[in-house]
Amino acid sequence: MKGLPPELITCDLNLCRPCSLSKSRHSPLVMPSRLIVNNLGDVVVADLMGPFPISFDKKSYELIIQDHHSLLATLYPLQQKSKAPHAIIEWINKFDNLTNFKVKQLRTDSTGKFTSKLFAETLKARGIVHETTISYKHHKAGEIETTNWTVAEAERSMLIDLGIHVEMWPYAFQHEIWVFNRILHAKNTKTPYEMVTGRKPDLLPLQTFGCKAYVHNMMHWKDLTPKGKELFFLGIAEDSKGWIFCDSKKRSLIRSASAIFDELSGLPDTRQTPEVCDIQINHLLDPSMIQEVESQDQSLKVMTLTAALDGDSLRAYHEAMKSEEASNWKKAMEEELEAITKMGV
Repeated sequence: MKGLPPELITCDLNLCRPCSLSKSRHSPLVMPSRLIVNNLGDVVVADLMGPFPISFDKKSYELIIQDHHSLLATLYPLQQKSKAPHAIIEWINKFDNLTNFKVKQLRTDSTGKFTSKLFAETLKARGIVHETTISYKHHKAGEIETTNWTVAEAERSMLIDLGIHVEMWPYAFQHEIWVFNRILHAKNTKTPYEMVTGRKPDLLPLQTFGCKAYVHNMMHWKDLTPKGKELFFLGIAEDSKGWIFCDSKKRSLIRSASAIFDELSGLPDTRQTPEVCDIQINHLLDPSMIQEVESQDQSLKVMTLTAALDGDSLRAYHEAMKSEEASNWKKAMEEELEAITKMGV
């Protein structure tokens, strides 16, 4: 407060221990980057997501590895979290073999799967600096967190829109990663695929995920049997020049390079839809329709009254008139007869 004489200010301006403990607020440390990223492999980031529902091929986790400079992302579906270090080493070997650059720094979180002694020794032998992020500091790996969010949102939308079973999630992820690597992103003027390979991407193999496909049957030997199979498209094979299809009846995967795609139709929608009334909307205000509905309602009331009179307690009119509620019964019947007369039934 301003204006008070200094001799009236008695509070201690030193750090207050109870206040520091009870009023703690998250104030992250922002430090400049220790490594300037100019080339491929300068910084590679890996992140593990899951567990997901067990997939068609028994996978529960997905590991995304991304080069920070080009934004090229690679997906590894995994059965167990412990397989993540092996997948990273496999990716590094492929990267060193297919490019003229070496991985200099690897950035992961600090969980046990990435801090094993064997994994640390392997990275050290290659001269790779391993940097781990602090728990709950997702901004330290913001690039790959953004990629994970983008890919996961697209994958979830595709599965929901097409009505595909959730066990197909690895193939939806793979399809989205394939597209992600072949489109432009804000920080670069080239696609990730072009920055790594030096070639412009070819989008000819791209098809609508989950669309119907008529795959040629290479084992066709008989003249009177179909020469093709009706399957649905699951993605582009990375290790061969072809597509991946699924036979939902046999629950099997098929790879083929000969197919005709029907991108305007997909899997039959198994989601429940409400039943539609047979009465057309333009007939709802028709006077004859209204009179018919009212007549049916009145007939139903008469049937209900008859059923009540035919019960076990009162089998005939004279029994009703001899009962204690005779006056009430007579009044009710008169009201019903009057209503029937007015309706013209």
